[in-house]
Amino acid sequence: MFNKLNRKKHFRTLLARLRGAKKLREQNNPFFVIDTVNMLTDVHLGLKNNNFPKVLVGSHGLIVEKLLRQILLIQYGIICSAVMQSIGNGKPLSIPLPSAWRKHFTDNGVACSDFYCRVLLFFSTLKQMAVGFAKFVFLLLPVRTPKYLGCPYVVFVNLKQNNLPAFKDGKSYDIISWYKESIIRKPTIGKIWAQAKVGKEYIIPDDLIVTRSIFPKLSSFARYVRFFFSNIHALFVAVFGVLMGKWWYGFLYNESVFFTYLRLISTDQLADDYFFSISNFLHKPLWAHEAERKGSSVSLYSYSVAWEEILRDENEVPDTYGMNILSWNSFIVWDAQQKDYFKQYCPNAEYQIVGSISISDSNTIINNFGSSYKIAIFDVTPLRPASYTGLGYASVHYYSIDLSLNFFQHIIDVCSKPNVKLFWKQKRTHAHLRINQGFYTKRDYILKDNVERVDPNISATRLIENCDAVISMPFTSTAAIGKELGKQSIYYDPFASVKKNESHGIPVLKTKNELKNWYNSL
Repeated sequence: MFNKLNRKKHFRTLLARLRGAKKLREQNNPFFVIDTVNMLTDVHLGLKNNNFPKVLVGSHGLIVEKLLRQILLIQYGIICSAVMQSIGNGKPLSIPLPSAWRKHFTDNGVACSDFYCRVLLFFSTLKQMAVGFAKFVFLLLPVRTPKYLGCPYVVFVNLKQNNLPAFKDGKSYDIISWYKESIIRKPTIGKIWAQAKVGKEYIIPDDLIVTRSIFPKLSSFARYVRFFFSNIHALFVAVFGVLMGKWWYGFLYNESVFFTYLRLISTDQLADDYFFSISNFLHKPLWAHEAERKGSSVSLYSYSVAWEEILRDENEVPDTYGMNILSWNSFIVWDAQQKDYFKQYCPNAEYQIVGSISISDSNTIINNFGSSYKIAIFDVTPLRPASYTGLGYASVHYYSIDLSLNFFQHIIDVCSKPNVKLFWKQKRTHAHLRINQGFYTKRDYILKDNVERVDPNISATRLIENCDAVISMPFTSTAAIGKELGKQSIYYDPFASVKKNESHGIPVLKTKNELKNWYNSL
């Protein structure tokens, strides 16, 4: 019965979003939701430095208001979906929003329920405090937390098992293996620390520390006593603050737990570098600011160049995905074009250009390359229109079913020859509710007997290394990897709707004849 009710609720939500998208198209304003939500990055919360108690934020009061906006915008997709749904069903917006953001939506024509927004913000605050208390207990009982490693080390934050070396012996294309051979690794680094949860079957390499914690154990019992009382003090301050209507105290308590712990770690026991992936780009936690203050480096690395190319059928300012609110001081990027992109938002940060960055791999082995001329194909799976409305798009998204089917059909027509072998690696797998099943049927019919499918979990770099040429849908990162590896690499846009003729020095082909000419030149 509960599943049936949830299913009905899900379809009501989808219907409301589709109606909202239709209204925006009729108003010739298909990007209203995205633009309105993006503007939240510059809508201040009306809080000042003296609104943030030092027991929660230490000496970082000047950056806390921006930090709170970053935390709230982690729910970027949920906010976009809720606004589209509100436009579609005519009901006031009911999501956890502070008063300044409720006013922003109201001023832009989106009605907000003050009562429900406040109630949901209160419950969101309680949730933040519960998460913070769980962190406190985890750090206070460090059963599986390693001691100080006794040598300089680096930490990779928030990884998964597929981001770790896939083979005990043999080449892997994950972020850890990439770092070991990268130009950014300092010669003094003795250990690599990965914050990740792994299965019991995973064999950890000797030079890698894998733990769910970010920090080592404190050096003495006295420091744990200080951590306990400091945290209890912070908890009482946060509870009373929330009861007095200061919702942000709960959010800051969650931030304060790691922050307080890090302050009690002696400087020589901190990591030299802390690395965050682009998946965590919106939120730079309070402890990371403190780590920088104590002399550690904190960097954001990008495993993709697709962030730079937001495909919209208009000449206005492109989507920013909230990047106006970034506060990173160090970026690790692929090339000069990506550096220039991030520099729009963080002009004073330091940038290291390192070439392509591998992020994940699996232990699946490809043995069927053969001696033919090999072309690797990379696409972007189109989602259902309702899924795109959940991201704030009211117009037909660039990555449509028609685009994808034509992309494959043109490649098969031009490149499927007896002396050529085509390999296709899907970017990622999606839940069935987000994909049109009819699209799968049509796509599989086109690819049948013409293309060798490759496990989606293996690294794209591993496939490209074994191929001679690369065809990528604009603007996936695989084209840049192919170029770096010396392969013939192109973007192919079968509808010629991309305005650029090249990106990252890679040509964008826009017609079937251009694709034929490229193929004949190989």
